[in-house]
Amino acid sequence: MKDDIDKSLLKISGEEDISYSSLVSQIFVKHIEWDHRTEKYGYVHISKAFFKGFIELLTDNQLIDVGKKLGSSLPKEFIMFWWKQININTFFEYIDILSKYAGIFQSERIEFTGHDVITLHHEYGRKWSSFLGYYIQTAIKTCLNIQSKIDLTDNSVIVKFNTTT
Repeated sequence: MKDDIDKSLLKISGEEDISYSSLVSQIFVKHIEWDHRTEKYGYVHISKAFFKGFIELLTDNQLIDVGKKLGSSLPKEFIMFWWKQININTFFEYIDILSKYAGIFQSERIEFTGHDVITLHHEYGRKWSSFLGYYIQTAIKTCLNIQSKIDLTDNSVIVKFNTTT
């Protein structure tokens, strides 16, 4: 079995044009940053096709309601579970980890003096933008007690908020 794993890793490292040791390092990092945490918290891995189909079953208003409901609890629970404290840095680490591994958006954060802009890019359409926008907006309010403004497009969410009081 070890030989099969070694052969598979060598094949993948060749396909991805990276060294064997770099690939192994990436696997360990992903396990520590994502797999280990989500296995303990009960994440379910599904295909993009299934995910898109599920989104289409719900109305915009249902997705907004679910976004608000989950945004008021899940981020706070995850941040406390993973980092044991909630602050702006752990909140952004949470967004970065979701962006890197969950497959539901890619994020970009721009810091300006006194305010931040987070852009979430995805491929799931306007309904998913509605969910994400209200999820993140509610999460920012719940976790950081900060009001934010969201702008939605078909494949992105732009979240703006002040970081000074």
